[in-house]
Amino acid sequence: MPLSKRPSSHIASVQFVGLVLFLIAYYSSPEEYVSILGQLPLYKLLAGGAIASVIVNNVRQGKPLVMFSKGTKLTLILVGLMIVNVPFSNWPGGSAEIITGRIVKMILLALLILNVVETERQFKQIMIVMVMSGALIGCYGINSYAKGDVDQWGRIAGYGSKEFGNPNDMALGLLVIIPFAYHLFNREPSFLKRTGYLLALCSLVVGILVSMSRMGMLGLVFLAGVWVYARGRKNLLAAVFTVSVILVGGAMATLSIPTLTERFESIFDQQKDETGSRGFRLQHMQDGLVIMLSNPFFGVGLGQSMDVVAEMHDYTPGHWERIHNAYIEVGADLGIPAMLVFCSIIVVTIRQLSKSEQCMRSSYSGQSAIGAYLTSTRAAMWVFVLAVNFAPGAYNWALFLLVGLSGAIVAIASRYSIESGNSFSGARIEFARTGDSKRGRLTK
Repeated sequence: MPLSKRPSSHIASVQFVGLVLFLIAYYSSPEEYVSILGQLPLYKLLAGGAIASVIVNNVRQGKPLVMFSKGTKLTLILVGLMIVNVPFSNWPGGSAEIITGRIVKMILLALLILNVVETERQFKQIMIVMVMSGALIGCYGINSYAKGDVDQWGRIAGYGSKEFGNPNDMALGLLVIIPFAYHLFNREPSFLKRTGYLLALCSLVVGILVSMSRMGMLGLVFLAGVWVYARGRKNLLAAVFTVSVILVGGAMATLSIPTLTERFESIFDQQKDETGSRGFRLQHMQDGLVIMLSNPFFGVGLGQSMDVVAEMHDYTPGHWERIHNAYIEVGADLGIPAMLVFCSIIVVTIRQLSKSEQCMRSSYSGQSAIGAYLTSTRAAMWVFVLAVNFAPGAYNWALFLLVGLSGAIVAIASRYSIESGNSFSGARIEFARTGDSKRGRLTK
């Protein structure tokens, strides 16, 4: 039975509802508005309960307890290195707290997505939850800017006090949603829904712009370039129209946000950077390399490089912040082996997405939406790769979210191929079978 025709009731499984609630809670942070929720391990309860339900369901059907993709396996190795690192950390208690308070929730999210999202329709539902949640955060940022709730440099504070509380983290979180928002807009036949997705896409873009995050601006430039290139491959006139839309949008943004141009120019011109943050961050990257080479095997401890950098500069103003390069940050915190694993997670995930996308498009000539889902997820991974060169996103939810989504859509593509009587060229597919049910996993 083709995946797209599976019973719709499958969407409303306990596990899937748990995943949706987890994502809504992650984006909305309800514990900041309902104090009692802040006293509960809300995310661990939602994710842990859903994972427990997955395990029980798999046992009943004779399937493996939990499915793993290559990306999640490597992610677990990275988490293992974090745990091993704790006794060697400059502050073991602080490192352990990051693992139990943050990392555990993120790995549960990745595993939950991989094990729960089994159909095209479920994947689309998750995309919709992400896009609508991100759009609301973007609206929050726009409203904050419109009310003048900004600092002396015209930057909004972000949303909430956790994942999106920092403008750069907010920009990163919204950036990786944009490819999914564009996919929903581009493939939606309904005019009303298409308009809604367009408004959501605009909210994401403007939300990033009012954050004044230079990393976010570079990410938008990258995505705009990808958009023009993709349109140009199909139709030169479409590419010209796309460039025109971007130029008009850019002009409107600079008129609406007076300090935007100067903020963007400060990426390349240090004299335009009134805060001096550009120079500080370049210095901190160099400091991170020094720390990594001085502690090549275990680093200084998970989350501890910030304190070491500050100490290197006698705790003077401007030096008390994390290293704004995720790759260097991981190397400084956890050592070179962990940095290599971190890079491997990204490389393996993108390779599997690319391989699956090529096989789907060559075998089915674009008849299935799965190929487009693979493209969107790969674009989100690439913008993450670019963005974290300028942001401390190594322990950000975005990577774990994308690893889970990537594993899920690759597995869906694998099952679709099996049920259609085809197989991916150059790939070996393993699956557990009970009656008519199949659970595929794409391996190299």
